[in-house]
Amino acid sequence: KAPGKTVDKVTNVTEIKNLDITTGTGDAAKQGQTAVVHIVAYRGDTGEQVNSSWESGGPASIPLDPTQTLAGLANGIIGMQAGGRRQITLPAKDAFAAAGNDQLGIPADTDLILVIDLLAAY
Repeated sequence: KAPGKTVDKVTNVTEIKNLDITTGTGDAAKQGQTAVVHIVAYRGDTGEQVNSSWESGGPASIPLDPTQTLAGLANGIIGMQAGGRRQITLPAKDAFAAAGNDQLGIPADTDLILVIDLLAAY
């Protein structure tokens, strides 16, 4: 089920913070693998949901390589066990930095909160 979660607003986050909501029972995701995940994204400064794979058609495949995807996202999933749900809080520098993301409505230098369900890693 999609998380029925609200998040606390955050600003000026300095490091990636992981909070396991549910610990999975499957294998842990490793760097270099591909993770199959559901993602719900929130603006850190307002707590507003800006995207959800639950609502947009299905899980996403994410390469767990910081050079191929958001570094904070890849690093936040690495070590997570399949079947788990984790909240990852990303400082702006590990999210969209000074560029922001117009498509998601994320202004420049805005922290990002992600709720990730790891379905599988291979």
